Amino acid sequence: QNLEKIGFSTSDGKLLTIYPEETTKMILNNIVDVLENKKISTRNNRQKLKEALLENNPKLQDFLTSYQMTKQTNPVSLNCSSLTQNLNSIRKTPCTKQEQILFGGFLALPKGKTNNLYRAIDKIYKNNKDDESILPIIGMSLRLLLETAAREYFEKENNRKISKNDREIYTNFIKKAKNSLSAESLNFKTLTLNWLNNEENIEGILGKYAHGEIFYDRSNIIKTSMVVAEILKFYYNHS
Repeated sequence: QNLEKIGFSTSDGKLLTIYPEETTKMILNNIVDVLENKKISTRNNRQKLKEALLENNPKLQDFLTSYQMTKQTNPVSLNCSSLTQNLNSIRKTPCTKQEQILFGGFLALPKGKTNNLYRAIDKIYKNNKDDESILPIIGMSLRLLLETAAREYFEKENNRKISKNDREIYTNFIKKAKNSLSAESLNFKTLTLNWLNNEENIEGILGKYAHGEIFYDRSNIIKTSMVVAEILKFYYNHS
């Protein structure tokens, strides 16, 4: 019943859904989020999967609908045993371990100033991971990384150098990514979804990091770096 309320059902050991593949993945990722964050368990929100999902990510209201066989269009069928293995492996991985990976993992960027700066920031962090004194350097560098990427992207797209009359390159760079990403599948981590939904002011946080106006908390720096990574991947995956 919980599954049918959010558009899923089971048959012959398989999970069925009325959604297309990308929407299915996005919803399943959100289910994993509420499980990891203990927003639903045998003691908390029991029998209230849909409510827990909407509390965690209100934008799902635009997607979730009850399961009806008559609504099926190109239904996606997933093997339940495979899904269970994936969930089990996620549960066995401590959240803190993943949260300590800058940018959420390796970024495959093309050669250039942006890639050089990204690799330098990543190397500094990896070589000094336990040194709290480097956190201001990492935090300040995130804004610089996006500004460098914005300038490099502008010059490539316009086939010319930046002049003093070119303004708001950085702001427009972030705005374009935000508008385009919000129109896609939204198959991102919760923090990125919050940024797209205007629930997280990443731009403001980056500015405060750059000017030393905010406490340099490791967890927040890592999370912010993941949004920076999504912006960079958007541009370089669509170039």
